[in-house]
Amino acid sequence: MNLTPADKALAAGFAGQLEPAKKRQFVVTVIRGGQRHTWTEGYTSLKAAQDAGIDFLGTFHGVATARPLVELTEEEGARRFPQPLHKDAFTDAWRGYMAAEEEARAARLARGQRDDREAIERSYDWALVAQMSRPDELERAHRAAQGV
Repeated sequence: MNLTPADKALAAGFAGQLEPAKKRQFVVTVIRGGQRHTWTEGYTSLKAAQDAGIDFLGTFHGVATARPLVELTEEEGARRFPQPLHKDAFTDAWRGYMAAEEEARAARLARGQRDDREAIERSYDWALVAQMSRPDELERAHRAAQGV
């Protein structure tokens, strides 16, 4: 008998040999009867974490929320990511982004598509000049408070 991969997966599921789903850490918070209960545990999805909070809430009235775990302090982040970023990581990423933008622009121009980049930049400059030369009420009040 020839079994397809789908048949083998179905048979493994019936035999209980499926790989467990990967769990991600979620912070579950439940406010029940004026008391706040918070715990962090691994769940397969956000819905599973929310369901755990609702189950803990039970028949009481209250609120149950779940969110993915993020670092709350610099120390927690340092434990989770022990290697510091390269000192020029942001500038390198920005240069890479700008290079990709230039390549995309060159590809658009090669295909004969219109490029309004210079016109858009001029309009941004004009908008800035107009805003500075004709300030709105809030800006005028701010300048008056600064004595400008």
